[in-house]
Amino acid sequence: MTFELLTGRSLFHPEAGETWRVEDDHLAKMAELTGDDFSDKVLAKSRKRDEYFDKTGKLLRIDQLFPMSLEQAMTNYGLQAVEAASAAAFIRACLHLDSEERSSASDLLTIHGWKWPISAVSLASQCPVEI
Repeated sequence: MTFELLTGRSLFHPEAGETWRVEDDHLAKMAELTGDDFSDKVLAKSRKRDEYFDKTGKLLRIDQLFPMSLEQAMTNYGLQAVEAASAAAFIRACLHLDSEERSSASDLLTIHGWKWPISAVSLASQCPVEI
């Protein structure tokens, strides 16, 4: 949601392909943007592991991933580098593939404090609705 508020775009926009489903693409995009693989620990908890992953933890229907940093994704939509770095640090803390590694809401407020160097002008320029 933070990414969408800042850029006016969805962070994940999965699509089906000839050989994969929307869910496969969503899992791939999660790995691409976090730079992480789904760990054995995470996959062991999944009831649908065999539906999406092989025995080594690789996606069944998507062979190649195209990693992109959160910072790059945000600068592609017009955020300045300083703004993107600050927002990416916050978003990254929310997006760990292992839920046990994600920051709590309290930690997010304490650590990040919502003190991003993002100006109202920058936000307004990204807003798709005229204010």
